[in-house]
Amino acid sequence: MFLPVQTRCHKDESIALLKFKESLTVNNSASRHGTAYPKLASWKAEENGSDSDCCSWDGVECDENTSRVISLDLSSSCLYGSIMSDSSLFNLTHLQMLNLADNHFNYSRVPPELGRLSKLTYLNLSSSFLRGLPTELSLLSNLSTIDLGYVNVSSKMPDFLVNFSSLTSLIMRNCGLYGEFPEKLFHLPKIQVLIFQVNANLTGHFPEFRSGRPIRKLWFSHTNFSGIIPFSIGNLMYLEFLSVARAKFSGFLPSSLGRLTNITYLDFSYNSFAGEVPSFLQNLTKLNILWFGGNQLTGQIPSWIGNLTELSVLSLARNKLTGPVPRSLSQLKKLRTLNLFENDLNGTLDFEYMFRNMKLLAELRLDSNELSVITKAVDVNGTFGKFEILGLNHCNLSHFPGFLRYQDTLRYLDLGGNNIHGQIPKWIWSTSNETMAYLALNDNSLTSFEQAPTIDNEESEGISQLFCNLNSLQLLDLSNNLLSGITLPKCLENPNNLLSVLSIKNNSFHGTIPQMCSNNRSLLKMIDLGYNQLNGRIPRSLANCQMLESLNLRNNQIQDVFPSWLGQLPKLRLLSLRSNNLQGQITNPNSTSQFLNLRVIDLSHNNFTGKLPSEYFQNWNAMKFVDSSNSYLKTESSFEAVKRTWYAEYTYSTTITIKGLEVQYGKIQEVLVIIDFSSNRFEGEIPDSIGSLQALMMLNLSNNILSGNIPSFLGNLTRLESLDLSQNRLSGEIPQNFVELTFLAFFNVSYNNLTGRVPRGNQLNTFENSSYVGNSGLCDEPLSKKCGDSSTLIEPTSSFEENKDEYFLESVFGEFNWMTVAFGFGSGIVVGVILENTFMRKKREMWLRKIFWRRKRPEIRFLR
Repeated sequence: MFLPVQTRCHKDESIALLKFKESLTVNNSASRHGTAYPKLASWKAEENGSDSDCCSWDGVECDENTSRVISLDLSSSCLYGSIMSDSSLFNLTHLQMLNLADNHFNYSRVPPELGRLSKLTYLNLSSSFLRGLPTELSLLSNLSTIDLGYVNVSSKMPDFLVNFSSLTSLIMRNCGLYGEFPEKLFHLPKIQVLIFQVNANLTGHFPEFRSGRPIRKLWFSHTNFSGIIPFSIGNLMYLEFLSVARAKFSGFLPSSLGRLTNITYLDFSYNSFAGEVPSFLQNLTKLNILWFGGNQLTGQIPSWIGNLTELSVLSLARNKLTGPVPRSLSQLKKLRTLNLFENDLNGTLDFEYMFRNMKLLAELRLDSNELSVITKAVDVNGTFGKFEILGLNHCNLSHFPGFLRYQDTLRYLDLGGNNIHGQIPKWIWSTSNETMAYLALNDNSLTSFEQAPTIDNEESEGISQLFCNLNSLQLLDLSNNLLSGITLPKCLENPNNLLSVLSIKNNSFHGTIPQMCSNNRSLLKMIDLGYNQLNGRIPRSLANCQMLESLNLRNNQIQDVFPSWLGQLPKLRLLSLRSNNLQGQITNPNSTSQFLNLRVIDLSHNNFTGKLPSEYFQNWNAMKFVDSSNSYLKTESSFEAVKRTWYAEYTYSTTITIKGLEVQYGKIQEVLVIIDFSSNRFEGEIPDSIGSLQALMMLNLSNNILSGNIPSFLGNLTRLESLDLSQNRLSGEIPQNFVELTFLAFFNVSYNNLTGRVPRGNQLNTFENSSYVGNSGLCDEPLSKKCGDSSTLIEPTSSFEENKDEYFLESVFGEFNWMTVAFGFGSGIVVGVILENTFMRKKREMWLRKIFWRRKRPEIRFLR
């Protein structure tokens, strides 16, 4: 007897699927994968006058014998909407496989009714804008694969998962998990894949692994896992993939890892692993990817690493490796990525010998070592592969490498900090003109630009007009060279360019600033034109730079008034106009929303007059609240390179004057709040509105014509670390509550008309006489004049102006030869000075440390 075979799906399931379709909409932007398409378009109730067979619809699979719907793959189907608790989806009780990945379910909760689908063995809800994790999922005990990647779970790890004995693959990347990771998950009998990267608050450690476990992949990067890698990890004989990047592991890697001969991917980067490059790595002949940067590795790069010929990625960057780059690396012909930057490598590296046979090499970073890289200045067409990322910063180059002329796929090129002299060749602007996103030629000895022939007598000085060919450029850094001429090409007025960072500081450019940001579509975030010879006015078009965060025009010859119209820029955080020819009064703002996010302002050494701008101080909200983050002011650009998305971070820098000494901040912490209005002609009293700026850390009003008493509200600004009121006409006593300024590391009220006793307690009595000199009415410690003793006067023998340079150097540092002073902020100012003779009173709550200057480096990274 033969039973008829049912070839069409069941009516009830067909109806359920159509109702599910009706509950959602199709939106092409709801899915991001390149293969996405609306699968539900093929779901129709009737076809040619008869019922449609749902088993033939896209994404639907039926059992061959029962014709029941057992698999529903709607991944990347452009679905938008919410899955409600009464959804007909939950009537498909025969489902064994459900894939809803890469859709947009409008941040709705993962429905508890999924627990009714008790036959499920595969569940994928990843990247679908869902949230939560209902306990009803504990009923799905037959699951072997669970992918909840990017579901916003935001909870501790659910306990019920340790009971899923059939589980082979558990993926919960970027789910906002926190708390302790359950160790029992490592011991599930069938578990092969555990992926939990990017759960920053998920804590845990690796257990003692038992022999025979089928684990193939462990991915715990960007978590809070800590401890050591146990020796028993060598028992995982099937392990192919291990990533613990940017966690908190430490110690030495166990030699037992050398047993794992099936492993192809290792990522130990940015932990605290110590020791030399582990010798067991030479046993891993299948190894394809090795990320080992950002640890504490010492010793030399071993020559045997050249025997790992399957390597396509080798990163040993940001360690403490020494010695030469071994010539055996030239044998790694499959390398696509080689990162050795920020070590202490030395010796000579013949670029052509090392890399001419690496035709696949697309990413190479040798920067910030002590290497001397030898390249040919002449053309070497076809010798190398096509680079996309090339970092040769601080490699002692003396000329532009000739091979660059033929590199047309570069996205990132850093040649800063070398000894390159002479002209910038015109071909640098046509090299990779369609792809170049990041170009840094800073800190060299470049003098001029090789120009293209001029057209219609167009100005040929300054930055070459060929710069305009770089259609994808996001960052250009030409700072700290010997360049001169008219500054910038007209194409910067083009609103469609992608430039976000422009730095040409510390050159000899002259002329006026072009009308950048001709409309509000500009992407410029940072402009640094300081230390040049620019003149004219500040272009009013800058008011259109709606993305601008940092504007530095210091030390030029600009003639203008205070640019109050910049106050409308919503993101401006740093404004430096120091040492120009700005003049006039700073009038009251037109609205209460001027400069709301400003954190650093330097108007010093100009010709401003009138009263201090009291109403502006009232508006500066960002200075009123303390930022507790430890991050730095920076901009981040993203671009595609080497089949990954890269994020190039460029940290902002500035120069601040403290007691006459210019201090270079290579990085600016978010917490830093500074006002410097010194060396102008401001007059009148210090306004009360400054007292509302509770986050203020440095205030410099010196060398003006301020009068009246020192207001006591300054003593309430308890985060102040530097206060300079010197060389004004202030009178009265130093407020007693200044003793509450316990972070104060620099204090100067010299050359005023102050009287009375120096307040006793905490910092004030630890400062030298120089902080108080020129106030004949002041007395008591630290001054030698005692209160009530008119015979002991401390009068300067000559005026401040006559001897201010000598006064500063001797009073602050004694006799010394100084090279670099670097200040940073933590719980107070940390001062680093290279000195022959250092000093400071032992009472001073200050540390001195020797800092060997290395130029700030842009951060370039990608998420793995």
